[in-house]
Amino acid sequence: MNAESEEQLGAGRQKDHMLLKLIGENKVIEYIAALPDSTRYCYISFSGAHYKLNIISIDHPEETVAEDSIPRIAELVSYIDCESGNVPNIQVDGYRTAATDGVPLTGSMEIDFHSKSLPTARPSP
Repeated sequence: MNAESEEQLGAGRQKDHMLLKLIGENKVIEYIAALPDSTRYCYISFSGAHYKLNIISIDHPEETVAEDSIPRIAELVSYIDCESGNVPNIQVDGYRTAATDGVPLTGSMEIDFHSKSLPTARPSP
């Protein structure tokens, strides 16, 4: 990719995987990164000693990335595959991303709550 050509950069994220695609005149380069979890944001930055970046336009399409559009290179981290009670286990990876089906209350019911945090939510030693 040279200084006179027009290159394109495309990026997308699906849960804990990110795809970065660089498109040049004769070459397409794809990078896939497995992120620590699905909860945090993902940022892209550019730097270089002898590099000039001219941004002509930035498009942010409204459609979401399809489930199978980014090949998985690491297993999905999940904490819901353990024993559950009357209410099924859920894993929340963002604001209001998961909920259980309603459970009818007939008479009385006792509910015990247990929670686990993703390893990246714990402070480093």
